[in-house]
Amino acid sequence: FNGDFVDRGQHGAEVVASLCALKLAFPDRIFLNRGNHECKNLSRVYGLEREVRSKYRGPVAQHLFDELGSFFSALPWAVVLGGEE
Repeated sequence: FNGDFVDRGQHGAEVVASLCALKLAFPDRIFLNRGNHECKNLSRVYGLEREVRSKYRGPVAQHLFDELGSFFSALPWAVVLGGEE
């Protein structure tokens, strides 16, 4: 999956959760790359923070949004296919 998971409608949080579940279930077959929207600032601009705050109230919402930011930061920007550069 090549990034920009979170800004495609009202279910960005669920999309990220589903992709994480797929990665856990199929670690050698599912690859998640970071898109330009998978950063804290753009997630805020494009509505993920608002979505998370509307679905998860109080301090849990802020914690979840912060953890999503950390998760996004750990994703690779690119991959090399076929062992060639």
